Amino acid sequence: MLARMIAAHDEIAFASDPFATIFKSIRNSVANDSQIELDVESPLADYYYQPDGIQLLNSIRECSLADLGPECDMATLAMKIAEASLPYSPDLSPHLSRINGDSFQDVLSHGLRLIHEVYGSHNTSITGFKEVWSTEFIPSFLRAFPQSRAICLVRDPRAVYLSKWKQKKRYPLLFMARQWRKLAALSWLCSQDPTLGGRVMIMRYEDLVTNPERAVDELASFVGVDDACSMADPEKWSDGGGGSWRQNTSFGSGAKGFDSNAVNRWISSLPEADARLIESICSPEMHLFGYEPLHEPWSSCQGELNSPSQVPPDRLANWIAPYVDETRSGLAGSYLLEWTRWKFLTSTASCEEQIQSLLSLSPEIFAICRSTIKGKIL
Repeated sequence: MLARMIAAHDEIAFASDPFATIFKSIRNSVANDSQIELDVESPLADYYYQPDGIQLLNSIRECSLADLGPECDMATLAMKIAEASLPYSPDLSPHLSRINGDSFQDVLSHGLRLIHEVYGSHNTSITGFKEVWSTEFIPSFLRAFPQSRAICLVRDPRAVYLSKWKQKKRYPLLFMARQWRKLAALSWLCSQDPTLGGRVMIMRYEDLVTNPERAVDELASFVGVDDACSMADPEKWSDGGGGSWRQNTSFGSGAKGFDSNAVNRWISSLPEADARLIESICSPEMHLFGYEPLHEPWSSCQGELNSPSQVPPDRLANWIAPYVDETRSGLAGSYLLEWTRWKFLTSTASCEEQIQSLLSLSPEIFAICRSTIKGKIL
């Protein structure tokens, strides 16, 4: 929705999910330079509880895109970029097959020019794109493009999980919860980073759909455009292929407008056991954005620790199956780690910075989560 709003402004050329393959390639090159072994086809990790993962995350956030180049042949990479972008930006996809550059900064610069070429006009003054699950690249991207800005859209994790839970092919709860926690935590960290000069904006999905006029005004002010009326008018939104946009929803046919009913739909539609477990895993970071748990974390989750629920193999999304452990023993061990994390965060005992990073991705996130939890408990 946010992407379609932005793309509706006649001064903005905007593409949906065109560069996922580029960001994964950046991850692979950083890992290679850092001598970290990984499956180059694997999805972006959540990094929790992995010493190599924390090292990789920090290296991604600190890397120079001007000094980093693709590990594979550029022509091969360009074809993969074009193929991956086809479902989301079909008008742009064929053009991405000719993307080129010696460094990732060059590659992204060329990609932005192609977005301008396909979606822009004589009125275009801003070029942008939307990518999901790639918040860790914000610092390096903003350094490479000093005039750029980033908008992080955050949504209640219970609602996020519900949107996938209703689909025929599902994502595991633990995978979704950790990915949400990672993206929320890194969004907060970027928004607090003084070196990024206030160029990161956090917007809650709930605020967007319940008060779109105010959200649009804030958005227009942040990106630097006037007359944001078209951004607030769903009739002017289109998809990446030029067709009429409809909301992506698992609940019936997509609507054109702002669906405020989606905000609390999870309360009546999501199984309570799943909601409790998501709150237990995500509540420290949920508090940072004003999302309140309905249950005391880990108060009624003993069953999940002893006998965790599993996604049936035939319901598991094909692309994710090789990268998640949905065995009973694997899940039980993972949930025990999550329970241990909660115990560390609710304790007042000192904790080494390395442990803080393993539990919360960075000491800064660990500190704010512990402080927030303490305030809620009091």
